[in-house]
Amino acid sequence: MTENTHAGRLIVLTGPTAVGKGTVEAKLRADHPEVWVSVSATTRDPRPGEVNGVNYWFLSEDEFLAKEQAGEFLETAVVH
Repeated sequence: MTENTHAGRLIVLTGPTAVGKGTVEAKLRADHPEVWVSVSATTRDPRPGEVNGVNYWFLSEDEFLAKEQAGEFLETAVVH
């Protein structure tokens, strides 16, 4: 049997806009560089300082829908 090097705990950081998720994530990454953080996809425009593929995957509506229809997302939500 081979060792699973990706075994561990799943931590889900969730909350409304501007609650501090980014601050918690930054502290977690600084203290634990071995932590892997997934990158969510969004159809909104990037905010100043946000980097595609780091903060979010910034997709057009058409790109997002194509990926959704192809089953490339674990989950999706419409947020207004």
